[in-house]
Amino acid sequence: MFVKAARSPAHRADLIREASVYGLVRERCPATLTRLPKGARWDPDADELQMEDVAAGDLADLVTASGSLDPTVAAEVGRAVGVLHAEAGPPGDDAPRSPWLRGGIGVHRPGPDHLRAFSAGGLKLLEALQRSDALRSRLADLAEPSGDEFVHGDLRWENILVADSAAPRVWLVDWEMGGAGEHAWDVGCVLAAGVSAWLSSIPVAPGVPPDRLASEAAVPIESLEAGVTAVWSAYRETSPPRADGWAERCVQLAAVRLVHLGFESTELDVGLRPSAVAHLQVASNILRDPSRAGRDLRGLP
Repeated sequence: MFVKAARSPAHRADLIREASVYGLVRERCPATLTRLPKGARWDPDADELQMEDVAAGDLADLVTASGSLDPTVAAEVGRAVGVLHAEAGPPGDDAPRSPWLRGGIGVHRPGPDHLRAFSAGGLKLLEALQRSDALRSRLADLAEPSGDEFVHGDLRWENILVADSAAPRVWLVDWEMGGAGEHAWDVGCVLAAGVSAWLSSIPVAPGVPPDRLASEAAVPIESLEAGVTAVWSAYRETSPPRADGWAERCVQLAAVRLVHLGFESTELDVGLRPSAVAHLQVASNILRDPSRAGRDLRGLP
């Protein structure tokens, strides 16, 4: 059995919320249910969320170890997300609002709670973001997120488990951010994780900008392209029909997620990590021309 124990009253509330989202997926999504750990439930006596301990590794570790994103695995990820979005339907009144909607796009203007959580390195990265008129302007110009679709809300690659077998099987875990949100955010999270895997694998040399060392990345961007194409193609085959411009919205939200990931990477930092700055720079480049960025990611119209 896998257990997530409450560390504080706030964390306890998060886990109870996560248990309720697991319950909603069980009720609404029979196909997605096969991609969830079995038996997820909140135990009020033990103050913990309990579920099956899945015999699988996470996608982030798999890509780091192999240096690439296997298109077969990637296609299964795309199908898993597409099927979730197709069968979940509108969130309804019983679904909580995904926490990312609270200022997700406004990451350049964090509230007091977020500021208190920043490390010294995170505050330096915030200063760099606020000095970038181009990135701040591009973030401010984005449409506010909608809350009329049911989402996982946190599809980082660490939350996608993959069984080591000839026919890959995928599980979606950690639903604390699930509920009412925007499907494009889930897709953007998956795409951004690939770009972040590349940026985070670029070696660091004092005084040398990351772009000078990009060709030496342990996870080359070229090794991810076929996988990203497979994610997108499988997702579009299984997800609901989309309006014109939806692919561009996914790319825009991938850029927002890259900014988030840049800040997350500074959690314990005192200084300004070069790869964190690179996350901001790439996010700004994506937002400058999301249609072109989508084409560069391969397969996105």
